[in-house]
Amino acid sequence: MASSYIEAICEVQPQGPYYLGGVSFGGIVAYEMALQLQTAGQQVAMLFIGDTWLLRGPHYRRLRYALHVPLLVYAIGYRETIRLLVRKLSGRRNFAVLRKHEPYANELHLRKMEAHSLAMLEYIPGVYPGKVILFRSKDFSRYIQGLEHYFGGPEMGWNELALGGVELYWLPGTHHDMFYGDNAAYFAARIKKCMERTLRRDEVEA
Repeated sequence: MASSYIEAICEVQPQGPYYLGGVSFGGIVAYEMALQLQTAGQQVAMLFIGDTWLLRGPHYRRLRYALHVPLLVYAIGYRETIRLLVRKLSGRRNFAVLRKHEPYANELHLRKMEAHSLAMLEYIPGVYPGKVILFRSKDFSRYIQGLEHYFGGPEMGWNELALGGVELYWLPGTHHDMFYGDNAAYFAARIKKCMERTLRRDEVEA
């Protein structure tokens, strides 16, 4: 996917600098694009990642990952665990209803989600020489706080690979709506400042 996106981008803009970003699964794709462009000698001026966990990296321990589910029960508490299970079961029931009325579209969606999950689990990222700008949702539950303990801390694991460090910003909303509706204005203002700062820095260096 990263190679295909780079090919499409280069048809419009053959040379850098490039400003890249992705949200959730797209954050993994954007990161790999930045690595491939850097390897090809292109300049990546800015890379932002939106609420994406790094599942494979220096912090990865297979046994710890295999045990993280029962450990999370302890970390987030019994009641929160029950709520998560109820939500998952409700989601499965909704999928069953969608499959009945829109079987083709729903099946494509499920296949896409499965492919994305497998890709994230199998992807072994390389070291990035630059900085990662990370946007996270401010309205996170105890479940997410528990994940931080096992999956790379507040930086979601990216600090293990980004040699230029991680610049972390918190946005209002949840993972699903932090970039939409009223919350979009907060993201737009912050990403604009980051881009303007990068442009000023490039002008000074030039």
